[in-house]
Amino acid sequence: MKLFSRHLILIVIGCIMALAATTTFAAASFEMPTDEQIDAIANDPSLLKGFIENADEDQTVEILIRVIGRLNELPDITEAVKGARIATMFEVVRQMHPDRAATIIARVWKRVNPRLLPIIRDGGAPTPPYTGQ
Repeated sequence: MKLFSRHLILIVIGCIMALAATTTFAAASFEMPTDEQIDAIANDPSLLKGFIENADEDQTVEILIRVIGRLNELPDITEAVKGARIATMFEVVRQMHPDRAATIIARVWKRVNPRLLPIIRDGGAPTPPYTGQ
């Protein structure tokens, strides 16, 4: 009877450990957002949090670039709104990945349309026009 109890305890512990490992693996999985999800993030940048939670640096950069690209395609969005949405996304990145945010934003900055650089540099704040342009 004692041997049976020990085996049962070991089996239960093994099952609990296997369940914990499976849950951890499932929670840490990452899936690149679909085009529809990118559209949703472009319209509500606060949604970005759910998509970069388990993303590594490269994945986060790719998501941001896709959303910024989508923002550029929206016909009835002003530069001010676009800037505010980019600023919101960068703030989400700062909250979710504080140790990597500067690197992520710098990598995005290098790959986007040069026309958006003032918006990104200033975190979405309106910028005065440059003289001589």
